[in-house]
Amino acid sequence: MSQQGDEAGNRQVSWPIFAFAVALGIPFSGWIREVLGDSPMGRLTFQDFGFLVLFLPLIRRVWHFRVTWDVAIVGFVNVGILISALANANAKGFVDVIIHVYLFFMYFVLRNLLNDTQNRRSLVRGLLVAFYASLGVAVVAKLAAIPFLPQVTLALQGTFLNGSQYGSFISVIAVPLYAAYFAQLASGQPVRELDQARWVGILLPVAVSLSPIVIFYTSKRSAMLSLLLSALASVAVLVKVKPIRTVRMIFGVTVASVGVLAVAFAFYGDLIADLGYLADRYLKANQIVAEDGFFVANMRYARDAFLANPLFGQGYGSHGITSLGTNYEVHSTYLKWLGDGGLITAIPGVLMLLMTCYAIYAAAVRGMGGGRYHELFLLVFFLGLVVAMAYAYLPRRREYWVVIAYVMAVVANHRDSARAEAV
Repeated sequence: MSQQGDEAGNRQVSWPIFAFAVALGIPFSGWIREVLGDSPMGRLTFQDFGFLVLFLPLIRRVWHFRVTWDVAIVGFVNVGILISALANANAKGFVDVIIHVYLFFMYFVLRNLLNDTQNRRSLVRGLLVAFYASLGVAVVAKLAAIPFLPQVTLALQGTFLNGSQYGSFISVIAVPLYAAYFAQLASGQPVRELDQARWVGILLPVAVSLSPIVIFYTSKRSAMLSLLLSALASVAVLVKVKPIRTVRMIFGVTVASVGVLAVAFAFYGDLIADLGYLADRYLKANQIVAEDGFFVANMRYARDAFLANPLFGQGYGSHGITSLGTNYEVHSTYLKWLGDGGLITAIPGVLMLLMTCYAIYAAAVRGMGGGRYHELFLLVFFLGLVVAMAYAYLPRRREYWVVIAYVMAVVANHRDSARAEAV
């Protein structure tokens, strides 16, 4: 197939990519789990049905997709998980293997489709709509009892299983949205992956202003920390590049945030009670790292699981901690790789993150040389995710692999463009 034909074919799938991205924000996880029960089928979400709609027309083309270095190393991580599950003969571990293999295939398909600029634009548009769709559903579910929606009284959660999952979702999709927004402010021009549609130009800054409030309301502390660190680092970069524009942005975000809170105080009588609950959650965060706190317990149990079987770990599905006398899994990507997967999973997992960060860094250096800042802000916000992964297991999240596929496609596209210009 010619290059023009390839590009035309990729453009034909841009709308399914948009629909799939929107579905990421309304997974109906709790409802599906309630209908199908606590079984492997109960792990399905609307996101998976959205991916099927995207994938089915591409069956014939998948065999012609390229296996890039990042696809290969993600594959090695999955091989490590599989070997660990086989070594420990854990039945639940094979369910985890199936989930990770499915996510690897999703990454492989998207990584190839997102080589096309129009598909990347459709994905960013879809994630922007997913933010507002998920927020709308979360607010409605909080204010009224709606069929098929979980009734919540305090934190926002939308159609996710809990507020923590919703907070993680917002912090992950914030990577391409914030990077595009800050890159536009720094360069004064829209990035290639974000077209100049008027509705996008209006909704993106509002989403940037609202997302910290939304994450705060989900009470997901690791997501809040990662977003704040990345946003502060981005503002520091922006102050150096465009100081006046930075002041305007901070003023605009402040006014928007105050406006949202004023409207909430005026029309939502339980806001004070909610803020009291959330303040209690955040102020007790120091207990997590206390000697008998939750995070220290994670580290201790993961250490014991790793020492019991350094090469293969306790096996995915055992969750390391569960097999040692408690009833929850390790709440950390790195500790889970080490405790559940052993060195055979942890080494390729950490290598994947290091190589990804280096690839984005190299692209950022090239981009700044040409007055382009998109890759720099992608790196800043991706590093925020790397921090959040210390207290959350993100590789089981669909949006995590979607965003990495997007980031790597942007890096590869700009690298290829730079090479073509140099010839």
